[in-house]
Amino acid sequence: MKRYSSEVVVKRVKKNILLILVLLGTLLIIASCAPQQQTVQRGRQAQKKCTDCHTDLAVAFQQGVVHSPVAKNNCRACHLPHGIIGSILLRNSPPELCFRCHQGMRGESEGVSVHGPVKEGECQKCHNPHNSDFEHLLKGQGNEFCFGCHGKSDFLRQNIHAPVEEGCGTCHAPHKGDFAPLLTQKPAALCNSCHDTGEDTFIQAHGDFPVTSGCLLCHTEHSSDNDGMLKIVVHPPTVDKECSVCHSTDSTNRITLNGDADGLCQECHDKESAAGLTYHDPYAENS
Repeated sequence: MKRYSSEVVVKRVKKNILLILVLLGTLLIIASCAPQQQTVQRGRQAQKKCTDCHTDLAVAFQQGVVHSPVAKNNCRACHLPHGIIGSILLRNSPPELCFRCHQGMRGESEGVSVHGPVKEGECQKCHNPHNSDFEHLLKGQGNEFCFGCHGKSDFLRQNIHAPVEEGCGTCHAPHKGDFAPLLTQKPAALCNSCHDTGEDTFIQAHGDFPVTSGCLLCHTEHSSDNDGMLKIVVHPPTVDKECSVCHSTDSTNRITLNGDADGLCQECHDKESAAGLTYHDPYAENS
């Protein structure tokens, strides 16, 4: 039988004791991280709630507008419980996680015009998952919230269209629209919902012509440095309200051209009087 020195025996005993201590420590850690059992009536056991440990979040998430699962202290509606290694585990990735309750929103990613975050399934880009200071759990409110993604320079020129000041939602849908870009109606119908095309002041402002559509051919929709919300570059007869130079109305009040389009252009833009200049090919070829 092989004999060991007392020194070797002592080392082996210490090593075994250390191994036992490590194993006991590991078991204690596992036990402490596992859901704790609490005695309830009739001898049934209940798992420890998330808010029993995350007390700070339990208070913070109950402020303002609160998401329904949060209000019910039902963290597990969206999260999986975690054990030894603490981590935030979702039951699904957005937007599928959101669709578990909001089934009606699934079709919002399909339409003629879809908002970028909706199309990409990034609900959390605009909405907070737990609570918010704003309605619909939005991360912000009003135009400034939209300007977080959409640069504001085009919206804040000298003359601002009244609906812009009222809010982007006056004309645009937040998720999808039947008309681009996210419009709630066709452009002409949307303009006519505020501007009465039959009013004398409206007709006079358009050179006494019965204009009812094509608004964006001459006007900007958000803001302009010109009066009347006119675009930066506008045909001079339009600015001077001399529409009759090129247009007339027929018996049905339909606006028509006074002649051939190329011929009308060349009445003012005479190629023969500008010899030596280089012309854009379509213009030179009358096409």
